[in-house]
Order: sequence, then C-alpha cells, then structure tokens
Amino acid sequence: MVRQRVGLVTDSVSDLPSEVLSACGITVLPVYVMMNGKTYRDDGTLDRAWFYKQLEVGHPGPTTASPPPEEFLRTYRDLARRGVEEIVALFTASTVSSIYAHALLAAQDFHEVPVHVLDTLQVSTGVGWLVMEMAERLAEGQAVATAIDHVLALRSRVQVMGVVKSTEFLHRSGRVGWFKSQLASLLGIRPVIGFARGEAFLLKRVRTFGRGIEAVAAQVAQALPLRKLAILHSGVDQALIARLQAFVAQYVDDLWCPIIAVGPVFASHVGPGCLGVALVRDQVGV
Repeated sequence: MVRQRVGLVTDSVSDLPSEVLSACGITVLPVYVMMNGKTYRDDGTLDRAWFYKQLEVGHPGPTTASPPPEEFLRTYRDLARRGVEEIVALFTASTVSSIYAHALLAAQDFHEVPVHVLDTLQVSTGVGWLVMEMAERLAEGQAVATAIDHVLALRSRVQVMGVVKSTEFLHRSGRVGWFKSQLASLLGIRPVIGFARGEAFLLKRVRTFGRGIEAVAAQVAQALPLRKLAILHSGVDQALIARLQAFVAQYVDDLWCPIIAVGPVFASHVGPGCLGVALVRDQVGV
C-alpha cells in the first residue's frame, strides 16, 4: 500500500459521493444534527430519505453544530500517525458555519506536521468540488502550495443554486442574511437561491417548481463552459430530477454529472424538496 504523503480533510457538509471520497483518500469530519431531542452525527449512516421525511413532519426543525476543535485535533493527529507529511483541510464557508474557525483553532495547537486550513467560501458539493480539485492536483504531482493557490483562485468560479420547495427552512436557519427583509415578498413564491463567494443571494422568484427548474438550467447555460457539475436534491421526485438532467444535458452531455442526495446538514437549511446544481466554471488555461 502506497503511503499518502498529503492528508486531505473536509467536513460532512461537502456532499461528495462516497466513491470519490474513497478513491481520493479524503477524511471527513461529521457535523452534528440535533432533531426531536436527539443528536445525530452526519457520518453517512443516517438514512437520507428518512431524514427528508422527518424534515417535513418534524417541529421544531433541526439545528446543526460544528465538531469541537478537539475532534479536528484528533483527526490531525491520526493522519500524522499514518505517516502524512502535510495536511490540507478544506471546509464549509466561514460566513455560515463555525467549522472553519474550529479547524483553525485546532491547527494552531498542532505542530507534528504542517496543516493548511482553507475556507472554501462554499456549501454542499460546492465544497466537495474544491476538495476534489485539490485531490486531482496533488495526484498529478503538483506542489502543495501550488495546488492551494489553484483552489483558492477557483473559489470565485464555484456556485451552488437551486429552487426550494418552502421558504420556511431558509427563514428558520438564520443563515441567510437578506432573507428576513425579503420574506414578505417571497410568501407564496418559490425562490431560486444561489450561493457563491461565501454569500447566499436571490437569483429569481418563480410561481411554480417547474419554472424554478428552468431558471436553474438557464443559470447553468450562462455559466458555460464548465469543469464540474452535479445535480443536488433533498428528496425530489425522480421525474423532476430527470427534467433538470435533460435540460443540463443539452449543454454538458460529455461532462460527468452525478446526482447527489444532499446530507442532513445542508438539507436542514434548505428544507426537503430542494433541487439544484453545484458547478465550477471553466477557464481556458486553468
């Protein structure tokens, strides 16, 4: 077995397929979800279909929490004991989570090997795509510092967007700064939400979910050419997923586009029945 020289770490919000995590040797720290008086670790064992159903019927809604710095410290130590010479850790946007701050605190107390803690300025598979970019660069033999510079520059070309079934979860999460002031105008409207550069924003207001799918597909078309794309959902009918898939296939039929059921942390904030994409815009020569 070939020893991994650089350890890659992310959090469970990153919503990468398990086969990618395994192939790239990525260590994932579970984030915590509290619901109905119980605490769950988002470690891949929580059935997602069951969780989406709980979101629909549960009251009050779930809350989420970062692992404490001690858990990050244990992870860094474990990787060092396995023989890694450096650690690169990429985490959910610091603007919406304390994960990055806790990871940084742990890194400051760890001196066995260098730890580079990066704020991806992203959520869900927006984080995941940047982790995968880092893994790909390192696999090509690129120097750690050069790979980090590449990923940091790439952050501005990553976007997560989607149409939400209900505005309730966005309002309740408190993670979307502009949302409360616009809540009245959104009542009865399905918002198409975007997330980029650490901030959430309203892309469009639509009257039907179908129009929302069309709006997301239009955003994909405007972002061409793409280097990465995934379809994300939190418990949506397969026919609706297929509809979005058909729309985007017109533009990116030769690009790998996994369909990802998002994890409980991201689903807790966007709610059940959300459908969208996570993309990375391409750029010639990059």
